[in-house]
Amino acid sequence: MEISIIKDELLKGLYFTQGIVERRNTMPILANTLLEAKDNYLEITATDLEIAVKGRYEAKVIRDGNITLSARKLYEVIKELIQGDIHLKKLENNWVEIVSGKSVFRLMGLPSEEYPNLPSYEAKGFLELDGKLLKDMIEKTIFAVSEDESRHNLNGVLFEQIEEGENSGLRMVSTDGYRLCKVDGRVKGVSVLELEEGVILPSRGINEVRKVLEKYEGNLKISFKDNNVIFKKDFLVVIMRIIEGAFPDYNQVIPGEEGKKIIINRQNFIDSLKRMAAISTGRILGVKFNISPNKIIISSNDPEIGQGKEDLEVDYQGEEIEINFNARYILDILNVINEDEIEFEVFDPSSSTIIRPRIDENYIFIIMPMRLSE
Repeated sequence: MEISIIKDELLKGLYFTQGIVERRNTMPILANTLLEAKDNYLEITATDLEIAVKGRYEAKVIRDGNITLSARKLYEVIKELIQGDIHLKKLENNWVEIVSGKSVFRLMGLPSEEYPNLPSYEAKGFLELDGKLLKDMIEKTIFAVSEDESRHNLNGVLFEQIEEGENSGLRMVSTDGYRLCKVDGRVKGVSVLELEEGVILPSRGINEVRKVLEKYEGNLKISFKDNNVIFKKDFLVVIMRIIEGAFPDYNQVIPGEEGKKIIINRQNFIDSLKRMAAISTGRILGVKFNISPNKIIISSNDPEIGQGKEDLEVDYQGEEIEINFNARYILDILNVINEDEIEFEVFDPSSSTIIRPRIDENYIFIIMPMRLSE
């Protein structure tokens, strides 16, 4: 294998491998990325057997061939090289020489024959999705995925088809047991996916799709085959294995009755929560809300640091209520809402609270209150 490739083109391909390559080294080959040179391009592949990414990048191929190299070390080396053409040449015993300007590196590789094959898929059966819509839906759900590996059915985002009269589309739902996010996106022709039942897509795989959408604008395609889902953007493909198990019935979490509604300026709310959270320590940023007509008193109390409180003007005419929250959870939600005002709907100090944009009905967020020690 011998190629010449522009630095930015190679770096672009290696960037998408970094969140996928195996960190625990259970199989040394999974720490590597597969490089395959043929025709007029270089294919770059990474997988951890659960998630895979494969891209095709323009290159001058002097001699066809393939090799696997450490994904992280290769990325680190290429990132530091000067702009311009980079020359890669496979040597004996799986060594690869990298030349850029006056810089010369040699990296030890592993034979490509040891690299696992990716799941195959057909070019048909894909649904074209608006990339901006999908990115927005991912951002509004991925932060609430559980990190508890013992609850594997919560380690991903529920992806399901919705049919409501003439409106059809996709729904994404995530929860970690303390909060829940539900986002609907209107998409025509969604029936081609044949998603009669929802599937759980791993958060790490979904995050790779988000990275693709951050780099490339426009639509992308999605398809399901067996127990895999395939996202395709031109010559870049992300494949992930569907998480087995049943997602909780999220409809049971969403309150069916109407609570006490409070209209709050989103940015003012964010600023107040950040100031009060500064008094708290650790991962749990506990704050107390004393809600009364036209006002919320947000307060924080940490015996080892001090106390703080702030009045926040709101639109509310109901009875007084006191309720406690993890400020970090609320801030996560507020940061992905795009409207100036939000609707905060409370019920009682021990029941879940609804947060939603004031206008857009496609998003709803549920958060559980917490107990604070006095």
